[in-house]
Amino acid sequence: MKKLTKIIALLGIILFISSCEDEDKSPFLRVTNNAPGAAVLRTINITSALGQTANANGGSYQFSNLDASIFELELEYQDAQNGELLDNVAVTLSFDDRSELNGDGTAEPDPDTGRNGNDVAARPLTTLTPSDFTRDPVTNLPRTTLSLTASEAEALLGLDRATQVAKGDIYRLEFVLTRTNGQVFSSDNLEGNITGPFFNSPFSYPIPIGPQPFKGKDTDSISSSLTRNQLSLVANGKASNTFADGDDSGDIVFVAPSGFEAIGGVDIQFVKLDFTGEPLFNSYGDAEQAKIDFEEGTPVSTVQVAEDDVYAYKIDREGVDFYGALYVGEVETDDEGVTIIPLIFKENKLL
Repeated sequence: MKKLTKIIALLGIILFISSCEDEDKSPFLRVTNNAPGAAVLRTINITSALGQTANANGGSYQFSNLDASIFELELEYQDAQNGELLDNVAVTLSFDDRSELNGDGTAEPDPDTGRNGNDVAARPLTTLTPSDFTRDPVTNLPRTTLSLTASEAEALLGLDRATQVAKGDIYRLEFVLTRTNGQVFSSDNLEGNITGPFFNSPFSYPIPIGPQPFKGKDTDSISSSLTRNQLSLVANGKASNTFADGDDSGDIVFVAPSGFEAIGGVDIQFVKLDFTGEPLFNSYGDAEQAKIDFEEGTPVSTVQVAEDDVYAYKIDREGVDFYGALYVGEVETDDEGVTIIPLIFKENKLL
């Protein structure tokens, strides 16, 4: 009886493993069994040279460094014959003007359309053939990688960067797949099981032009106490540090009655912004905008602050300029006469 029980248990394990293997294969089998003419252009990876991830489908171009911005898309082709039925994939590029910038550099939208007139309809980018694909050693299915720089996109669509391209605008890649039997697949005729999480085959990929966000946000305070009168603004996801008088390890030092200034040898300057309050500070998430606001203001190295003030700042860290934003909390004086200035700060370098 014990032997029989063990045999039944072993058979159960084998059946379970077998069902798991079938389950792993089932997403595409379900599609091809129901529609033998199905084809999938599966998204494997989306990256950019600057590591942007500003949209759900992948990378973006960075407005502050369009010269170095690259969108890279890795795709895998699948069909019922192990990828043998591919004829070609036509790729087009279009431009969706979402910003306030016109072709003449003004910010007035067209009175009839409400848009700025810089939309560019889809133009042919390239046509991929089976020779552009290589069999993946793991899946044994054809894969290819498409790369497109921001400069190439501008040239193809005839866009002038200075007057027609801005943050918020979106390029869009569209793929039209044709099989050897003439069947055509695109974003216009897809079903939900193809666009779902397993295949992730949308045939359409937005490339937004995004900002350079701040990296991290830190909270600390600086005070008139000689044990906590210096502060290091390390707003890159690391803990900040408060230092004692004379340590000179920080970036700023307390200045009476309620302010601070650059510590000797530290190149940091501040520009007071024209808005106040923590909610607006929290929504101010763009290091590029901090650079613009800093350069449009009058930088100073010493400031006297009040609650809810917001400052843009620039600091030289080992020869690299970082731009940041700093919020001033409620300034208090304790029972011992020590003035305490709470600060929230965030920064990043522009790539």
